[in-house]
Amino acid sequence: MVEKDSGKTPPHIQMLVAAILQHQRSEDHQVTERENELVLDVSWRVQLSSRDVEVGQSGTGIKRLEPVRFLIPFAFPLRPPDITLRSDFPREFVPHIYPGSPGDPVCPCIAEVGITDLMFQEGISGVLRSLQAWLDRAAQGTLMDPSQGWEPILFQNIAGSFLDDKGSFLRGVRDASLAAPTTPAFSVGWCQRETLDGRFVYVQKLSKKPFEYTKTPAIVVRAPVGQESKRFQHIDVRKREDLYLLLEHLGINGGDLTRLQKLVNDQGANGLDWLILIVVIKRPMNLIGCNHCFEILPFDCVLTINESPKAKVSPLQYIEAANPGLLQRVSHRGQRKHRSLHFIGVGSVGSKVALSLARTGNYGFHLTDNSLFRGHNLSRHAIADPASNLGFPKVVYMKNAIESTLSVECTISADDASSPTFTIPGAPDAIIESTGAAAVAANLRRIPFDAQLYQVGVYAEAELAFLSAEPRDQSRGVRVDDLEAWLFQQAFQNRAIGRLLFAENEHSRMIVGPGCSSVTTVVSDPKLSLQVSAITERLDRTLQAWPYDDDRGLAAYCVRDPKSGNLSWTSTQLGKTHSHSCKRNGLVWEVRVLDSVVSLMKECRASAGKNETGGAIIGRYDPLLQTVHVTGLVEPPAYAQAGPSLFQIDYPYLQEVDEDTLEQTANTLRVVGTWHSHIGASRPSSTDQATFSDLSQNLGLPFPVMIVYGADGLEILSE
Repeated sequence: MVEKDSGKTPPHIQMLVAAILQHQRSEDHQVTERENELVLDVSWRVQLSSRDVEVGQSGTGIKRLEPVRFLIPFAFPLRPPDITLRSDFPREFVPHIYPGSPGDPVCPCIAEVGITDLMFQEGISGVLRSLQAWLDRAAQGTLMDPSQGWEPILFQNIAGSFLDDKGSFLRGVRDASLAAPTTPAFSVGWCQRETLDGRFVYVQKLSKKPFEYTKTPAIVVRAPVGQESKRFQHIDVRKREDLYLLLEHLGINGGDLTRLQKLVNDQGANGLDWLILIVVIKRPMNLIGCNHCFEILPFDCVLTINESPKAKVSPLQYIEAANPGLLQRVSHRGQRKHRSLHFIGVGSVGSKVALSLARTGNYGFHLTDNSLFRGHNLSRHAIADPASNLGFPKVVYMKNAIESTLSVECTISADDASSPTFTIPGAPDAIIESTGAAAVAANLRRIPFDAQLYQVGVYAEAELAFLSAEPRDQSRGVRVDDLEAWLFQQAFQNRAIGRLLFAENEHSRMIVGPGCSSVTTVVSDPKLSLQVSAITERLDRTLQAWPYDDDRGLAAYCVRDPKSGNLSWTSTQLGKTHSHSCKRNGLVWEVRVLDSVVSLMKECRASAGKNETGGAIIGRYDPLLQTVHVTGLVEPPAYAQAGPSLFQIDYPYLQEVDEDTLEQTANTLRVVGTWHSHIGASRPSSTDQATFSDLSQNLGLPFPVMIVYGADGLEILSE
């Protein structure tokens, strides 16, 4: 039946009406055309449980035929139809209903994504399927999904927020839930109340004593101890009488309600303008997205001398302060391990890594950095709002962000990590070094600690990033300097990587203050953040896998494609580095041969069969620490002499390889000596000793290395 038909109903609206009327659950209908919309009233057949069919409605009052109204705007499909139910629909027994005023039609929430997104994703048929499921489940009492959690009460007129500072209020609620049934139904405290533009109310910091700067009382009202409320509330609270009806509805007894009313009136009589009232309800299950069953409903109440039930009341949104538990729930599924981390360096890279890990809620922190926050740091640092306090140590801002804002454990120190007196306090699970300072890296080689050491670096204007980790068994059989040496060898072998790693020059750095110590890298925050995000995700996975029995180190680098922006990872695990102490000219050098090099020597020896083989060895010198890393091998020239007891190459060839290597690696790698195999034992022959002396004289190396690889392994010649 059409009450009014002007003939102006658009064809697409007519098609929508037809689809609704053709639905199997749709029965009698009436159409009313208004100026900007079409009103379609239908009788919708609800599937009741078998025991309710005879009486024609469910135990909660849902009828076999429910009137449903579709308000279809002529702007459809840009605007979806509104769906409403009768005004006397049993709100208090049914969840997933939008809030409204008494006497208003009831608006069901039929989809988590909202009706607009549902319509565009699944069409009007999807909307009707969701409506059918909602009404059937409402009649059968299965709308509330225990696996999802309890749906909290919603209000249309939210006027501000109540911040639970560091979760102290929730902890108090939990403690009170364990109290005796005789515990009072309400308690009184004081709070800080602020407004934004005279409208938005912000409340925090409940206390048992009034603050010097405020006189706003706070009354906490709770249902009887041990009592769970299974009732829903879908009516807005806008005045005092609405608030008292809500309390009565939720189980506050008459005597307590009378005492509360007198207490509220007394506050107004004392000349106070506002009162914050916080209602605490215990639900049968945890709330959606929470790990507790307490629903907290704060209200901002206007007070006057002549109290009236019509006095204005505005609901506030309860805001759970950041805490590790909350951060864990929204970051990851399942239980994860807690790790204590010591960060050395919280500059552009370190700050981003630390803050991202802090936001997972799985880590505690100690931060070390003696550098001050300067203006240019704002271009890339994770902290973007140091206010007017530029010049403070960076760790101060990081502590505020991690501990004060996120409520994650964080201690700090402004120590110089390159100082001989520097130590690692406490017993962290892992140390993450991201300073990029050679002196700090060198200092960490000598400092004793029982933690796994990680090193993070970003190169070439964030086109290349590197992550290394010492063995998880904390043996330090593979050090981060070994893993960095492996990276340089990869760059030598791969020209594309070499162009990134060895192309650092004056154009990628700039001076931002007085002195050479004020040099920074030129790179934009988006590029840096992309690489650091990839590193952090990988670091997080590695930290969560610790510990397990593994004596290998991890080395991984990530390359960014400058055109597409895509990231590509390459990684390896290196076995224990072969370390040898060797003497020359009265000095003791440490020769560290990467396990990958030893494996390659073994393969070359096997391939050579009955003849010896060998060639030049590539590496890196650290003359300050008197350390040389052997990183790779160079194939011998075709004219090299080889036999069962002979292998020989000439010095011009070695000089040529040395010059090429120095040029390709920007003086980072070079020829550090030679190696050859033995068919039998590894003991150096007299010929080897003579060749070693010639090598020392002809190549001009800080410490020439000669390696013999035989049946019993590796031997390094020494004086």
